[in-house]
Amino acid sequence: MTTIVLSAGGTGGHLFPAQALAAELTRRGRKIIVMTDARGTQYPTYFPGAAIEIVPAAAFSDRSKLRLMTAPFEIMAGVVVAFRKLLRAKPAAVVEVVAKLGARLRDGFAVVEPGPVRVSRKPQS
Repeated sequence: MTTIVLSAGGTGGHLFPAQALAAELTRRGRKIIVMTDARGTQYPTYFPGAAIEIVPAAAFSDRSKLRLMTAPFEIMAGVVVAFRKLLRAKPAAVVEVVAKLGARLRDGFAVVEPGPVRVSRKPQS
């Protein structure tokens, strides 16, 4: 069975699009692993049959000075943990689900456009 990793931040804006993609990929017989941060544990029933892997994460906004100084180390720890989990899982593809919605005016109406989804595949040998 082909394994696909969905990489998504731990908020609904990332996880809801990942949920829709996971449901379709599962329907097509793929094994799904969702990599997210600790906030993703708020949505445990959204990915039936999928493995949920928690990866350390940090942001630079809304933090004390001490947390700002530790953020780079938290981010580096997240990269190392994610890399190890990817090596263990050996996925056929990693899909980054980005939660960007852009609004712009077109003919006097706001048009909301979803952000990009990036897919990385293993090189063919």
